[in-house]
Amino acid sequence: MTSNASIPAALDGMLFFTTSAALRSGMSRYAISQLDHPHHGVVGRRMPMTILEDAQALALVLPSDCGFTHWSAAWLLGLGLPARWTASPRPRLDVGRHGGTPPRHRTVRGHRLSSSDIPTVVVPGLDRRVIAPEHLFRQLADSMSHTDLVVLRDAICSWKSNRSVEDLDSGLSIRSPGLVAARSARAEVRAGTNSVMESRLRQDFAREGLPEPELNVPIADGAGRVLAYVDFLWRAERLVVEYNGAHHFASAEQRVADESRRNLLERMGYRVIIVNKTDYFQHHADTMRAVREALADQRARVSA
Repeated sequence: MTSNASIPAALDGMLFFTTSAALRSGMSRYAISQLDHPHHGVVGRRMPMTILEDAQALALVLPSDCGFTHWSAAWLLGLGLPARWTASPRPRLDVGRHGGTPPRHRTVRGHRLSSSDIPTVVVPGLDRRVIAPEHLFRQLADSMSHTDLVVLRDAICSWKSNRSVEDLDSGLSIRSPGLVAARSARAEVRAGTNSVMESRLRQDFAREGLPEPELNVPIADGAGRVLAYVDFLWRAERLVVEYNGAHHFASAEQRVADESRRNLLERMGYRVIIVNKTDYFQHHADTMRAVREALADQRARVSA
């Protein structure tokens, strides 16, 4: 790769630029060949390290009537998916186009969009639009399992998204591949989850025939002061289930805070079950049994 010192001042501050811009700035073709080439017609000081950088590089040569769709859109929107964007190997970017032939080359997977009125959203820092979440759900339906599709839809309607399940139903009115699967998953979607694992646990509780818990709800004291938010709450049984992901073990301070929070809930009369990655993936049946038995025990205790 050419050192930054060999790149003309006209390209200062630019991580990626087009081959034509490099030629106009006075760079030789040999110097350009020594740079990284993330996309056809695009060169850079280095290869993209994030999905946003990859999309920014491609946007330099992408026709104005094209936008990002499918998996690329989900990654750009920060939605929880079973597959993740990686810098190496880099997945091809999904690009959609209404009417005309979508671009197709080594780093791009082109898609012909079925309707010209499909809405898009803006991603900060990106000079091309991204398919709106309600249509993304349908686009990915044929390439995901039923469970993962519900996870995706839960993520779109997550606790902090300010979207309801009904807000996304407009995407289920356009006939296209994946529509049947998307409509089937729709019935199991709930607004209010806050992570992939919360969505998976919620689906597991339903498959186990357990009553549906409230999701990410506040626990308040007698004066109405919110003391904690909990992942899953069976209010009548006063049972709380929390999923502790990696960030709960990232520091001693976080572990102390979690323990203090659990002690507080138990002093208020709640029974608390903590589930972690090992509980879920290695002891799944035992974990589900523990929740079922805790619900029965709490129901008996509260009604006594």
